[in-house]
Amino acid sequence: MAKGGDGHRSRLRQRFLAAGARAFLDHEIVEMLLAQVVPRGDTKALAYALIAGAGGGAAVRGGARRPGFGQGVGAVLADPLLLQQTGRVAGFGPGMAGHLAAVREAARRLAETGESDQPVLGSWNAVGTYCRRQFRDAPVPALHILLLDYRHRLLVAPLAFAPEEPADAVARATVAAALRHAASGLIVVRLAPPDRLGEHPQDQALARRLRDGGAPVSVLLHDFIVVAGDEFLSLRSMGMLEVAALYDAAEADISHGGLYAGPETRLAALQQAAVQGEAAGLDDAELLALLLRRAVADAARGGLAEALLARFGNLGRVLSAPVDELMHVLANRPEPERPENPELTAVHLGVLGEACQRQLRGQLLTLPPLDNTAALVRYCRAALAYAEVEHLHALFLDGKQRLLWDEVLSRGTVNTAPVHPREIAGRALRLRADAIVLVHNHPTGDPQPSQADIAMTQQIDQACRVVGVEVLDHLVVAESGHVSLAEAGKMPRLLADMTAFPDAAEPVPQVRRRSRVR
Repeated sequence: MAKGGDGHRSRLRQRFLAAGARAFLDHEIVEMLLAQVVPRGDTKALAYALIAGAGGGAAVRGGARRPGFGQGVGAVLADPLLLQQTGRVAGFGPGMAGHLAAVREAARRLAETGESDQPVLGSWNAVGTYCRRQFRDAPVPALHILLLDYRHRLLVAPLAFAPEEPADAVARATVAAALRHAASGLIVVRLAPPDRLGEHPQDQALARRLRDGGAPVSVLLHDFIVVAGDEFLSLRSMGMLEVAALYDAAEADISHGGLYAGPETRLAALQQAAVQGEAAGLDDAELLALLLRRAVADAARGGLAEALLARFGNLGRVLSAPVDELMHVLANRPEPERPENPELTAVHLGVLGEACQRQLRGQLLTLPPLDNTAALVRYCRAALAYAEVEHLHALFLDGKQRLLWDEVLSRGTVNTAPVHPREIAGRALRLRADAIVLVHNHPTGDPQPSQADIAMTQQIDQACRVVGVEVLDHLVVAESGHVSLAEAGKMPRLLADMTAFPDAAEPVPQVRRRSRVR
């Protein structure tokens, strides 16, 4: 039976799994971060001392007072190397400081705009470019199937089948692989000799098997492409195939390669880089391997870091993934990469992700969010940009536009997050908020607001106005960037002000226009 600190750590992990990260106060998150580098014993007292020494003591002394939520973690992660060098906290060694510096670097990467290293196959041009490069020297005839996630990114190397393999067998193997890799879409690529461009009699039969086999588990066939030399034929674009729509009119940006650093051989070198303040120079695989150093054995750490990045697409998605999904992925890794305790490793990653978000949230407590828009966008991106479904998030502000509390109000599907305006207005009243900033994500990667987004904002604004609460802005965040409806002039009150002006032919009265809140 585990004793002392080990038993306490086990209870913390179980509570993290059962209640989620938001059930933890800041000192508990710091405590779990320290436990990742301290092999044994209770790190609670050290966590308290670090928060107090870093100037975040109000978050501890206030106990459950939620306005300080994130202040303690933010203070500790602001500059852990400097905090260690000052010697203000007894027992806080350079290895601990290096680990926390690596967490801070992960938070920075979590908040920055970026794309996955995997190719995005969201347009005909992107698919064509990928096929030319991937299958240029491939033998023909051949059959390949591409597995895509809901963002239309390629998940793994193309599945290869013999052209003569029965359609039923191909469909079964493909759907099984799609479920194993959490794919939501398929593209079939049949390679034909240069003079044989055209539909094959068996193409329709295979397409029907794939479409019908994938539909019950929400795996959609997007297209069936025939490649013959430098020429391509899309059965979907030719009207020969009824499949789910995939391609947008605009060409999507693509990136090829997916190459990561080779397996690490010297963990000490990575740790020394973090201790010397050089964590920013590590690539994502090295940084993730460094963060996993006590959760995974040396022999498996480098390979597992690369495998997680390849599976999820980038560091941000690894640290934002649900803990239960991480447990499933870790438990099903092949033997050389499988951690000894998948649950411990999944919670380890979950704590890292929560610490990154709190460090970014802590930056919002120094200034009103609308006076610190860069910090606001970084926090919102880290909290929402990597989610697989839409989330509607709200930041509740007081009369001086300082952050009172923020929370997710609604979780939806890939393209919608339903919520009743009455719920938001009621929540604002219960928190005694004077203003709200709305935030929601677009899992597709495109942050441009839709007409439905603007209409929803107008409905929420009308409901909140009735109870004297102002909706200041609505941010739409995605991996590729963000859009502010206030800056774009699409907030309901700004639109109302513009339509209030009479036509030029009419006498122009003295109209006092409301100032736009930024």
